[in-house]
Amino acid sequence: MRKCKFYFIASFFMSLVISLLSCSKDDEGNNKHENTYDESLLVGNWVLTHVIYEDDEEYEEDHYSTSEEYDIINFQEDGYCRNFCDSWDDSGRWKLSGDALTLFYYGEGRRTVTITELSSSVLSFEDHGIFSDGSMEYTYIMTYRKVKSVSTPVDPDKPVDPDDPDTPDDPVTPDVPNIPSATIKSKIYEVYEDKIIVDFTLDKEYISKMRQMGYCWSTKPNPTVFDSTEGSTLNPNKESGRVTCELKEAAGTTYYIRAYALVGSEFVYFDEMKVQSVGRDIKLSAYYSKDKDKIAVDYNITRNDVFTLYFYAPLTSGFGRVVNDDLGILGKEKGTKYVINYSCYYYYAYLEDVLTGIRYCSNIVYKHE
Repeated sequence: MRKCKFYFIASFFMSLVISLLSCSKDDEGNNKHENTYDESLLVGNWVLTHVIYEDDEEYEEDHYSTSEEYDIINFQEDGYCRNFCDSWDDSGRWKLSGDALTLFYYGEGRRTVTITELSSSVLSFEDHGIFSDGSMEYTYIMTYRKVKSVSTPVDPDKPVDPDDPDTPDDPVTPDVPNIPSATIKSKIYEVYEDKIIVDFTLDKEYISKMRQMGYCWSTKPNPTVFDSTEGSTLNPNKESGRVTCELKEAAGTTYYIRAYALVGSEFVYFDEMKVQSVGRDIKLSAYYSKDKDKIAVDYNITRNDVFTLYFYAPLTSGFGRVVNDDLGILGKEKGTKYVINYSCYYYYAYLEDVLTGIRYCSNIVYKHE
């Protein structure tokens, strides 16, 4: 049996295992897709004919004929895809937006490449990445030719015959067991300007049935792993844990966060949470209280949030003054400088059915005059 080089998968794994998707967030956030391609052109069988690999130290280029079938990708109209050859067979889903082709391979993760050419006969795309230590950048350029048929039939929806010697060990589309919505329980742990942290617990009974478990989030309701701002994949053998949803929009944006599990070859979605990222809309200033020889704090809250300053009772929207007894009596010497640290405390409130929180950490240097 000849060895399959599966360059597309090699690129995919290098991005996942080495860079841990650290570069993909920057690429997706900074890349403005100017070209738009007809996704119907993608549907069909594609065979690798030309691949270029380049990094800071080496350059490799190889050519293949379509009859060699070194690497085959099949895109289906229903959004499923399959990448296979003699020694490799993996399935997933695909989505095309502009020139960004996103593929989510079951059990592996999500990756986006940039299409540079797409016609009825030629598909070419680039995959850029950087090693996690920042020491080296790499680029894959893959070119495929469309063919009418390949030696291995492409029919992932066909029932698997266990007696068929050509049946793969891991069926492409196994049966999906019934997973109740209570399997994954989520709750908001902390809310920031640029991230939301979620705690999760999994039902032990269904952990073994999940190939992946994670969260997807978007500014639109009912997010999926394809239109999420950035997905987080977790190992399903964990009974509990914490995941960080990194936010890209301006503070105060409402996000929809939804848990998902990959069961067999199907995505099963669970509870959805509507959460608003916080903004720094609190203004604080310090002054010297002559009557009590204490430092006091003026506050002005411009949003109807609930927060606390040190260990005082929560304050609501508006403005006022609080004397901080915890600091103790100050010295009488003029010119003395005191550093006031505003610690971080979290109070959550439902505002128009949106869970929101406040976090404010700041130091103010007060000079006793």
